[in-house]
Amino acid sequence: MPQTYQESVRHTKILNNIIDALQRERKKMSPESNMSHLDGLNWEVVVVFLPYISGTCFANGKIGLSWDLVKPFPSDAEKATLIAREVAHVVARHFAEKITKSFWFYAIHRMLEIFVTIDFEKRLSPLIDRLPFNRRYD
Repeated sequence: MPQTYQESVRHTKILNNIIDALQRERKKMSPESNMSHLDGLNWEVVVVFLPYISGTCFANGKIGLSWDLVKPFPSDAEKATLIAREVAHVVARHFAEKITKSFWFYAIHRMLEIFVTIDFEKRLSPLIDRLPFNRRYD
C-alpha cells in the first residue's frame, strides 16, 4: 500500500505516537538499562497485501503488517495494539534472537554433515519447514 494512502498515513501517525511514548519511558529508566539498540532506528510501518494474515518486524525498526490483519480493526486503539506488539518485538530483540537460533541450527547442521553420513537434506528439510520461528508465548 503506498505511503501516501490514507490508511498508511494513519498507521504512521499511530507508530509515531507509540515511539514518542517509548522515548519518554526510556528517559525515566536508569542508565544501566540497556536499550541502546533502539538509538537511531528509522521506524516505519508498511501495510502490504498478502494472501495470509501476518505481522512482522525487523531489528532496524521496520514493521510489516498484512492488510487482512489490520482490516478487521477499525479504531486507532486496536491498530495501536497491533503496532505496539511489533514495536515490543524490536525492543525485546526477538528478530536478533531468531537470527541467532538460525545461525546455531545451521552450525550444528554443518557439523553433523561432516561427521555423520546420512543425508540430512532429505530427512530433516521437510521437518524444518514445519517448525515455527515465532515465539510460542509472546
